Amino acid sequence: HRWARPASGGWVKKPASKAIGRSLLVANRPAESVQTTIDGEAFAIVAPIGPGRGVLRVRVDGGAWREVSLKAGKAAQKRIVFSRRVADGRHRIEIEGFRGQTAFDAILIIR
Repeated sequence: HRWARPASGGWVKKPASKAIGRSLLVANRPAESVQTTIDGEAFAIVAPIGPGRGVLRVRVDGGAWREVSLKAGKAAQKRIVFSRRVADGRHRIEIEGFRGQTAFDAILIIR
């Protein structure tokens, strides 16, 4: 998926050999939201987790923001950190780096 990133938004694409697309979007400080659209009836966000990770916020179609903690006692790659069923059709997904070191790998779509 292509992500619309604000010019001053704080998100950086970094290589990561264990990531699904061999890169992550990383925010080492609070960052404005990145956005994409999906067509489907469910989606999941995949991200690395670990003791040094922070908190993302996610919202769908301009609704309420949901906080998603990426903190865990042990580091791991490619974890589903958020999933949601939605009405079949087109939806806008926004992800914001909220607190701490945040990153995400991919968005998986069920059509």
